[in-house]
Amino acid sequence: MDVQLEASPSQDEPIMEYLSVEVCAENLDESELRIRIGNHVKYIVIDPGLIDPYIICFAPDFIPLIRPLLPTGDWTSALVFGNPESLTIEPLHRPLDGVRSQWHTNTVEVLDLTILSRMSDRLNEVKFGLPDQPVVAVSKFSCFEWEIYRVEQETEVYRALAGHGIGPAFLGHLAENGRIMGFLIEKIKGGRRADIGDLEACQKAVRRLHALGIVHGDLNRHNFIISLTGEVTLIDFENSWLEGTHEEMDFEYDNLSAQLQEDEGRGERRFKFADEGEEEDSYSRTELVGLAKEPHRECI
Repeated sequence: MDVQLEASPSQDEPIMEYLSVEVCAENLDESELRIRIGNHVKYIVIDPGLIDPYIICFAPDFIPLIRPLLPTGDWTSALVFGNPESLTIEPLHRPLDGVRSQWHTNTVEVLDLTILSRMSDRLNEVKFGLPDQPVVAVSKFSCFEWEIYRVEQETEVYRALAGHGIGPAFLGHLAENGRIMGFLIEKIKGGRRADIGDLEACQKAVRRLHALGIVHGDLNRHNFIISLTGEVTLIDFENSWLEGTHEEMDFEYDNLSAQLQEDEGRGERRFKFADEGEEEDSYSRTELVGLAKEPHRECI
């Protein structure tokens, strides 16, 4: 979603800025917001049926409604409940779940990033580091607790890939108030998407991946970046898993030729930036179990 600011806060009130929004379009399940208030990030969970989803998604309407009700003091997350005529908001006094796999030595706070371009709700091209030595990278994160497993799984895959030159370099963990909720990876410069003429080179890259026991899970041609010298970089390990079976790897390898000839636009947005991305209709074994338990969520 595009960043939204409230229309005009009073002079003594900090600006409130939408960072992430997840709503239930049917208003049958909780809606969740991640909001920046001054220099702090807050999470607000709204019980279903209280506020029109269209109002929740539009900051100039929602923020004036919720600002007078916000808790005072030190809080990170709060719950909105009650009835439409009389809303109540109370802080939730517990830490938010984060990524447990913290294996890299570098950790960067999300508010220290400068966003250069927004590639999706969870994916940005960013800049961080010293002003005279900035690093351009790709950030990927899952801010809400119900989606943390996505980054948890991918972080573990990057641990297994470290030093093998198969995917983008892992540059560090992404934190928010100390809570790990994403990661930073190398920005792949240049390159093109793969086609059937790159089959042999792509097969070699996949064999190297499988030698580590990793099944990619989404080997469409947009997830291969071919450099000017013909080197192959695999991207997008969100649907990957470790300790794959020989049958799973053989199936993935045998279908590679067909995947490289497919041209239905899968992954095209992520290739536009030659970076990491997400494909919504392809899931790992773990995700298929999780999806069966998830409510329908979207930002409308």
